[in-house]
Amino acid sequence: MGAALCGELRPFLCPKMKIRTSQALIMCPDHEGTIAYNFLKQTDFVCNEEVLLLLHKLNSWKPIEAVESMFPEMEREEFYQSIQGLIDIGALVVQDSPDAREERAKVEDWEWGIPSALFHYCEQNRKFVSRSEAEEMQRARVRHQAMVEPYLLNDFFETQIELPQAAANVTELMAKRRTQRNVMRTGISVSALSDCLFAGMGILDEAENCVGKLPLSMTPSGGARNPYEAYIYAPRVTGLDPGFYHYSAKEHSLAKVKDGVLENPSALIGDQPWINDMSCLVFLCADFRRTMWKYKDNNAYRVILIEAGHIGQNIMLAATEHGLTACPSAALAHNEISAHLQLDNALQSPVYALALGVPDNSGNQLH
Repeated sequence: MGAALCGELRPFLCPKMKIRTSQALIMCPDHEGTIAYNFLKQTDFVCNEEVLLLLHKLNSWKPIEAVESMFPEMEREEFYQSIQGLIDIGALVVQDSPDAREERAKVEDWEWGIPSALFHYCEQNRKFVSRSEAEEMQRARVRHQAMVEPYLLNDFFETQIELPQAAANVTELMAKRRTQRNVMRTGISVSALSDCLFAGMGILDEAENCVGKLPLSMTPSGGARNPYEAYIYAPRVTGLDPGFYHYSAKEHSLAKVKDGVLENPSALIGDQPWINDMSCLVFLCADFRRTMWKYKDNNAYRVILIEAGHIGQNIMLAATEHGLTACPSAALAHNEISAHLQLDNALQSPVYALALGVPDNSGNQLH
């Protein structure tokens, strides 16, 4: 099976143990051969014909000793080292192992198919570039490729229609909204936080359909499935002890999930240093089961992501009304955030975060 795949022999492998091909593999041709990618472990490797045949045959659990009989020409130690190597790189999984349990939770229970699961899981816990790195990348690119214009004009259309000026009472608050990352290291009131949470998540009423009652919230929700929960890390909110809280939109109340102050909150949000001065963080976490229960079409995954934008914009406008800034970010350390929030189901996941703070206009960083 190739010496390149051999690793150190692990004592836990034994002939009676069962193995199978990982269900988190995708494959595509490459000039080197067939490239396999495990989107849960985020590992990739080149498969030769022998490995491809083995992966095809191990589409169900088989004892290692049965697999060994397929390779009578191999020495036993070489065989076990090769199997261990395939396990280490994510090609094979051992029954009842942590990797097998993760696959069961993240692949077998994911009802929207591999394409959406691939996007959802392989984009979690990514390493994000710093602001200085991103700026240098842009400067390097503009030297050989003009920046794509951020808007489209109508001047090349034959017919153009002037619209009346937007009404001030509709747009005034929206026009004030800015992402201000330079903030004072001070607290915000619990009433301001309350308004922000209600604007984004508040439940106003209920509707009833063929199976029961559904919440009518402040933002549109696909099928009224209401997939989002809000969690708050509140190091500097007047009236709240520092710690993590869950916001119940139905009850409009907070419940403490965990006490304490984080030494470096930015570690949760892509190591962006401005996060550490913010008064609190609001995490929008999706429970995909709610929408998955009704919709079997994997387009519903896209709908859930769009909904985070609806909620986030309402939170930002409410923050603006209180003279605060609300800075959105999708640069999330998913596993760490889930651990702090005690999210123990693979189908619950942080999707979006907003940092609330008091803007310091002496050094604007508007975005």
